[in-house]
Amino acid sequence: MVKKIATLLALTIAISACSEMTESNDESTSSADNTQTQKTVNSATEITAHPAKDKTEPSLAIDKPRSVTINNKKFQANSIIQPGARVLNLLMGEFGRVKGSFVVTTKEQMLVDSDNSLLATINVIAANTYRITPQKKTNFMEFYQQLQNDKRFRLVEMEIDYSPVSTAETF
Repeated sequence: MVKKIATLLALTIAISACSEMTESNDESTSSADNTQTQKTVNSATEITAHPAKDKTEPSLAIDKPRSVTINNKKFQANSIIQPGARVLNLLMGEFGRVKGSFVVTTKEQMLVDSDNSLLATINVIAANTYRITPQKKTNFMEFYQQLQNDKRFRLVEMEIDYSPVSTAETF
């Protein structure tokens, strides 16, 4: 009985000592973080010799994957949505590539006007169904959103190719 009490007492002391060490480590870590934050703030107010990045060239990479809704489905992308971008369909769990064109269905037959021909190529697929391929300089995602907001279109779908990349050798 005495051994059990002594063991429990030793165990209680050891646990309380460990928790006090953890609290003191947390305090020292937070004080180190505060010092680092103050140094960062001070260096931010001074003029630094680091060269600024050129902001005119857009980066295609994104720091972390982001969710995007395309064709009323959730996709995950690691880069900007543009032709050739690799996307993951979260519902199917399949990777695909953005083809670079849109398929639209209209309520009535669409007249191809000269204003749109400067922004995109329009091909007739079937009755009231068209394939629209924007010019390369056009912001792809912005163009997609404009098509979705256009009242003339009943359905707008971005074309995504789910076929696997062939690893067979060609001659």
